[in-house]
Amino acid sequence: MLLPIPTPDRALSNYGQLVSDSDLEELRRLAEPLQGARVLHLTATAAGTHLAGTIRALVPLMRDLGLDAQWAMPEPGPDYDQWGWAVYEALAGGEVGWTSELLGRWEGYADRNAALLDSDPDFVVVHDPQPLPILDRLRLQRDTTAAWLWHCHLDLRDAQPEAWGVVEKYIGHYAGLVLEQTAFAGNHMDERASAVIPPAIDPLSPRNVEIPHEDQELVLHLLGINPQRQLMTQFCRMDMWTDSTSAFDVFRQVKPVLPDLQLAIVAQMGTDTGAYLQFEQLARRAANEPDVHLFSSVDGVGDVEINVLQRASTVNFQRSVRKGFAPILMEASWKGRPVVAGVSG
Repeated sequence: MLLPIPTPDRALSNYGQLVSDSDLEELRRLAEPLQGARVLHLTATAAGTHLAGTIRALVPLMRDLGLDAQWAMPEPGPDYDQWGWAVYEALAGGEVGWTSELLGRWEGYADRNAALLDSDPDFVVVHDPQPLPILDRLRLQRDTTAAWLWHCHLDLRDAQPEAWGVVEKYIGHYAGLVLEQTAFAGNHMDERASAVIPPAIDPLSPRNVEIPHEDQELVLHLLGINPQRQLMTQFCRMDMWTDSTSAFDVFRQVKPVLPDLQLAIVAQMGTDTGAYLQFEQLARRAANEPDVHLFSSVDGVGDVEINVLQRASTVNFQRSVRKGFAPILMEASWKGRPVVAGVSG
């Protein structure tokens, strides 16, 4: 079987103070025709991404609405790190060499996991590109009655033609496609996109839940940040799609005017070596700046610390080259903090 991912208990009633009664009733009404439907959510990873956090909240809420929702992850296999990120980057428009060896590893992963899919749910929702070929390989192994959907959270406008050609074959048997924004389809999927569902945040997750002021100050002190001074914070992935140095450049320009200003940069690290090289270059630039604090997802800076940093920030900063208003800024806005975003996406 695929790797099951447990989820916490969560009910719609938990959101009663955040959502109107009429909206909750509308959700229940919409779910009535789907009572008992078996829904399997597939993601390439179980943690460490905004998507995983969203699914962790979504699955128990679907259960509360009467659906039989489950969450699972395909077995990555020993060579996943060598090709998984490359597939993602190629579809996002990165400069990744597309080879027959890469395709072979991707299809081998799909073959193995198609054989592990030991049940036939009513719906399968694929949230990452890596599990996409599983349906194609499953159809070669046995008949299936499940309706498969691809929730694509990538900006596909610059997808490598070779990579997109493969994906186009894979999604031919999918029942529906969901995008975060119509423009992200480019010229690829305009006629076949079934729905547009913008990204969302979970207000009750550890990244967004209210934290007492004294606990916030304790976390800031542990991070070496003075809670009494102004703070600018940038949250960014270490990849070619994020301008990871712009906040540092702005900080240096503003510092003479606001000498008490502090800068925190929280980097989300990928699995490829390029992310670590980019982080190292940023660290060198910040080495002689005592008021610049550089953190990463591999340094123990997790959801609670990010929550506190967002709340403590005078301004939250993020400059994506693609998908400009990232979920991290949605979280900061939810907390009532000012944000500066890129104009893309």
